[in-house]
Amino acid sequence: MITKFDINLNEGLGDIKFGMSKEKVIEVFGTPEDEEIIDENDVFFTDIFHYLDDTINLFFEYQFSSVLSNIEVSHPDSSLFGQKVFELSEDEIIELMKNNDFIVMEKENEPWGEKRVTFDNGLVDFYFEKEKLVSISWGVADI
Repeated sequence: MITKFDINLNEGLGDIKFGMSKEKVIEVFGTPEDEEIIDENDVFFTDIFHYLDDTINLFFEYQFSSVLSNIEVSHPDSSLFGQKVFELSEDEIIELMKNNDFIVMEKENEPWGEKRVTFDNGLVDFYFEKEKLVSISWGVADI
């Protein structure tokens, strides 16, 4: 059961840590409400666990073994550095990140209409729609 929504950049979400197996995640979070498998080619696959009406999505990428590599949240109780991040404006998020030694590396309007603010050293993307934060996606470089 998911009870902690603490975003830990470069680490995971609450008790879920990057590098965990699907089995370990299920042991900690429970069975996902939905599961999606993306077959990108004959060698590389992505398995996505969807939780809490799609407000938490866990991405397992694998060639030989499946481990958690990316997390996406839109859950309103999500916190980052002790702040409920979905209550913050874009400028407040940028200030929060800068105060925690993360630097804005890129801002871009995506073709589908959302604005993306990326902090490369946190491997994190914040997505805004009509100036409101709608989702956060982060991962790790090495597992």
